[in-house]
Amino acid sequence: MSGLQQQFDIARQWLDEAERVLLASGAGLSAAAGIDYGDKRWFAENFTPMLQYGVSTCAEILGGMGLPPLLQWGYLSHQLELVRFGAIDHPVYRLQHEALAERDYFIFTSNVDALYERHGFDPNRIYTPQGDYARMQCVSPCSEATWYTRKYLERIRERTDPATWQLQDESRLPRCPICSGPMYMNVRAAHWFLETPYLPQRQRLIKWLDAAADRNLLTIEIGAGFNTPGVIRWPAEQLTSRHADARMIRVNPEDSEIPGSLRERSMSLDCSGQEFVAAVFTQ
Repeated sequence: MSGLQQQFDIARQWLDEAERVLLASGAGLSAAAGIDYGDKRWFAENFTPMLQYGVSTCAEILGGMGLPPLLQWGYLSHQLELVRFGAIDHPVYRLQHEALAERDYFIFTSNVDALYERHGFDPNRIYTPQGDYARMQCVSPCSEATWYTRKYLERIRERTDPATWQLQDESRLPRCPICSGPMYMNVRAAHWFLETPYLPQRQRLIKWLDAAADRNLLTIEIGAGFNTPGVIRWPAEQLTSRHADARMIRVNPEDSEIPGSLRERSMSLDCSGQEFVAAVFTQ
């Protein structure tokens, strides 16, 4: 039996023994489901018109940053429709839901694509501190209000050139309904990010963790590296450290190291999220 298979067996045992399960995930989990911002082939297949501008991955123009506004929103109207609103049914999320639907779980993710919710997880048990592509906000911001993104994207695509993805009507650029200023998705892209819509989720997570203080808690962290370690990676370590009976499984093919203080009740797996989920969450 391989060393990795032995780790999978132990991880499955830990999952069975846990009274509460915290899923902590980063971009690596979405990449395992096919939404890989660094994948050139995926970009070429889904965003072909952008190749003419010398762009080869979504990561190069994350959020459309650096593009002229008319091209930025033409591109985003297609990119967000696929990533946030498109029909995606992937085993890496479906298997987790099938295994945990009747368990006491909570989800803590930096991903803003709502793939957990779109695969059936209870939205009241999901905290997304980085926001959600489905909301828009004023970038001033002039208020705490947010608006549904998709209606803006549909208006943009109606007037976007299919060959160039350039928006042909400047009046369709997203404008704040209150002050008429520019808008952007309600995600942590800059200092103007509005956290208000996510505070109830945060409070639910805090209460859930407080109630787990004297119960066997297992944190499963998948695909959270050092791009923004303060969002998922370091909090997962801190939560494990604070709960005496907690265990942590860190899944990352490149950055799976565990702090020395947690090694006795943690394990690191140098594998992809997809490989881990298929091995551990399969009933």
